[in-house]
Amino acid sequence: MISSSRLTPRLMIAIGALGIATAAAGSAQAAAACPAGDFTSFFRAFANSTEVQRQFSATSVDFSAYEASDDTPDPVMVTRNRPREAIQYPVIPNTAQQRTEGLRTRFLAQSNGDQIVDLTKPDTDYQLRFVFSRVGACWELEAKIDQSL
Repeated sequence: MISSSRLTPRLMIAIGALGIATAAAGSAQAAAACPAGDFTSFFRAFANSTEVQRQFSATSVDFSAYEASDDTPDPVMVTRNRPREAIQYPVIPNTAQQRTEGLRTRFLAQSNGDQIVDLTKPDTDYQLRFVFSRVGACWELEAKIDQSL
């Protein structure tokens, strides 16, 4: 039989270790908490922080853009999938840059909770599309499509 004097220090160590582990898990969850409850505010936070972009990009993201082709005279849309660690951030102009460059933002909510955001510049071919998937109570970037020619 284990004496209570030996059990108490062991129990105290176990409880202390459990408390440290719980605090660390809580800190990790707080770091990944959704920066906003509505998509418009989330998008603003996403655009203005490379850290938010890193945290709320999918494990791998599709990047599409038109590229010249040897096979056709017209550019061809090419998609490359990049793991989150290989993405160069920022992936989107921040809101100050969007204003300065005269970009317009259009939000297209999907019935499943996903969101599409189009950034365009009037009277130019500048067209960027960002596709966000709903993940739990937040969103994450799934694709960036540069439709500019």
